[in-house]
Amino acid sequence: MLQTSLAATYASYMLRLAESRGIEAEQLLAHTDLIASTLLQPQARIFAWQQAIIVHNLLKLTNDPSLAIEIGLRSNLTKAGFIGYGLMSCATLRDAIELGRRFLPTQVPFFKLRFDVENEMAVVTVEEAFPLWHFRTFAIENFLIEVSEIFRSLLVGQYTPGKYQQLQLYFDYPEPDYFAAYKDRLPKLYFNQAANQFRFSARMLDQPISTANPAMAQLVISQGESELARLGLTENWLDRVRALLECQAGQYPDLPSIAVQLHLSERTFKRKLAEQNLSFSELLETVMLRDAYALLQNSMLSIDEVSQRLGYQDRSNFTRAFKRWTGQTPSEYRTTLSA
Repeated sequence: MLQTSLAATYASYMLRLAESRGIEAEQLLAHTDLIASTLLQPQARIFAWQQAIIVHNLLKLTNDPSLAIEIGLRSNLTKAGFIGYGLMSCATLRDAIELGRRFLPTQVPFFKLRFDVENEMAVVTVEEAFPLWHFRTFAIENFLIEVSEIFRSLLVGQYTPGKYQQLQLYFDYPEPDYFAAYKDRLPKLYFNQAANQFRFSARMLDQPISTANPAMAQLVISQGESELARLGLTENWLDRVRALLECQAGQYPDLPSIAVQLHLSERTFKRKLAEQNLSFSELLETVMLRDAYALLQNSMLSIDEVSQRLGYQDRSNFTRAFKRWTGQTPSEYRTTLSA
C-alpha cells in the first residue's frame, strides 16, 4: 500500500492554512484516522484516500474553491522535501526536470510527468497516475501552480515578473470563475486544452541554476533512489541495499549483516559495490545524509537528539560530518527550512 501513499508534508501545509482560518485540526482530519502530530513525524506518509478526505474537508469547511490556487502560490522548494534541495542543486532546468520526473512518486503518487519539446517550447505534461475523481480539479490546479512557483524559485534573481508571464499553464477543462482574481499572480492560463501542461521556451532548458551544487545533487539522487526502493517503486539492486541500511537504536547495520540479508558472501558484496564505484563506507554516508535530512525536518527533535539517532554520541562530530556532506551546519540547514 506504500505505493498509494504520499509525503505528509502536503497535508501539514493544509493543516496550517486551515488553522489560519480558524479551523481546528480535528475538523480538518475528521474521518481520516489521523492526528495532527502524526503529520510532523520524520518521513511521515499518509494514504492517498486520507489526503482526498482532507481536501474534501478543507473545501467543505471553507467553502472556498480557490484554495488550490492559494496553496500552490505558497509553495516553495523546501515544501518539496529532499526533491526541492535536489532541484536547486541541479546545473540546469533540463536536469531539474529530469530529477523531478524521476522522484515525483516519492512525494506525490497522483501524477506522472512526460517531457517533450514542441515548436521551440518545453512541455511538461501532467498525467493522472490513477483516477482522481471528485478532487481532480483541485489536485491539477494545485500541482500546476506549485510547479510554476518552484520554477520561479529556481531562477530567483534571474527571472523578472514580466518573464514569468511567458510561462504557460494548460488545463483540460473550462475556466472556473475564481481564477479571475488571481491572474496577475499567475503565468498565462489556457483552458479547454487537450492536456494539462506546464510550458516555457525551450531556450531556457540549458539556462544555469545559480544554486547548482553537483555534489549535493548526487547525494539527493542517492537519497531519492533509496526512497524509491523503500516504497517498493524500484528493483535496482543498489537501492535495495540502501533500503536495508536503516538505523536502529542509534546504530547502522555493518557490511557483514547486510551481506547476510542479501544472501551474499562479504567478498561478493564488496565486489558488487566496487562495480558501482562505491565502497560500503561511501554508501553508508549517503544513507546517513538521507536520514539526517529527514530527522532535521522534524522540528520537535533537537540537534542533539538527531545526532544520537544517527549514532553520534557527540553533537560536534555530527555537525562536522553534516557540514562536510552539505556545506552547511545542521542549524543552518534548519534555518533554510523556516525561510
